[in-house]
Amino acid sequence: MKVIDEVSSCSGLKSLENALVKRIEDIVYVDDFQVREVTGVSRIYPFKNNLYFSLKSTLYEIESGSSEIHPVFRSDGYDNLYRLTDFTYLCFKRVSRDVLKYVIIDQNHNVLWGVEGDRFAQVYSDRVLLSPRFIDTEFWLHDQHGKELFHHQLPKGFSFADIKVMDDVLFIRSNKGVNEVQNLKGLDANTGELIWEKEYRLSEFSVAYNLHQGMYYGLNDRDFQILNPVTGEFVANTSVDGMFPKGVSPEVPLQSIHEGKLWFVSGRGSDACFGCFDIETQSLDFIQQQPLEGDDIFDAPVFHQGKLYLRSKFENLLYILE
Repeated sequence: MKVIDEVSSCSGLKSLENALVKRIEDIVYVDDFQVREVTGVSRIYPFKNNLYFSLKSTLYEIESGSSEIHPVFRSDGYDNLYRLTDFTYLCFKRVSRDVLKYVIIDQNHNVLWGVEGDRFAQVYSDRVLLSPRFIDTEFWLHDQHGKELFHHQLPKGFSFADIKVMDDVLFIRSNKGVNEVQNLKGLDANTGELIWEKEYRLSEFSVAYNLHQGMYYGLNDRDFQILNPVTGEFVANTSVDGMFPKGVSPEVPLQSIHEGKLWFVSGRGSDACFGCFDIETQSLDFIQQQPLEGDDIFDAPVFHQGKLYLRSKFENLLYILE
C-alpha cells in the first residue's frame, strides 16, 4: 500500500456506523464534515444506525452524510445523556467529587429509576450496568426501565477486562493477576444464570479480543481465534506459529476488522509495520513496513472506503494509504 496523504495533529480516530470520526487540530470531523460542538471523538457514540452526542443537557443526532445536527431530547441539569432505547434515556450529572447521579427517564420526562453515590453506570445494549467506581469485581445489571435484573460478583483475585451484551447474553472476560489466568463466561442477560464458561492460563491463547459483528477476534504471533460469545464456542482456533517474519508480533488490543480482513500493527519506531490477515482463509495477506520517528507506535488501524488510516500515538500523525 502507498501513503497518499499525511495529516498532523490527529489526536483521535475511529470508525462508527460506516462513518470515519477523527479529531484534527481540536476539531472533530464525521467523514469530511466538521462537528464543532464536540470536543473529542469519544463523545460521539452510535445508536442503531445513527450517531449521537450530548452537550449542555441536550442530546443531538448527527445527520448521516452531512454536517447537520438535530436536537432530539433535552433534560435540564444533566451533564451527559445516553440513548437507551427509542423512548428511554440514561442521564448523568456529577453532584460532587465522590457522588455521581444517574437517572433513567422516558420521553415524557418521567423518572423510571435513579441512583446517587460513588458508583459508575454504563450502557450496554438496552441495559445499564452499575458498578463501584474504583472496584472492578462486581456489578448490578438493570433493564431499560431501571429494574434490577441481577447482581454478579467475580471470584476472589479476578477483575473485569471486558463486558458486552449480545443477543440477551452478557459476555464477561476477566483476568486473575497480570499474566496468570483468564476467565470467559456467558450469562443470561435477564437472569444472570451461567450459560457457558472457559478458563485457561493467559499464555495458552490470545490475551484480548476485538468485538466485530457479534464475534470476538484475536490474533497474535501464535494463534488466530474467533470466539462466539453467545455460545462460548471457538469458531476458529488456528496456530499461526511461523507465519510472521522474525520481530513481527501483532499487538492484540490494536487490531480492527473491516470487510472480512483483520488489520494489525506491530513494532515501534523504525521497526513499526502493519499487515492484513484474511479471516475466511485464515491466512496472512501481507506485512508492510511503515517506520515511525523515535519510539512511536501505531494505534489500531481503520479501513474506510478503500483507504487505510494509521495514526501514530505519540506524534499524532495520520497516514492515509491505499
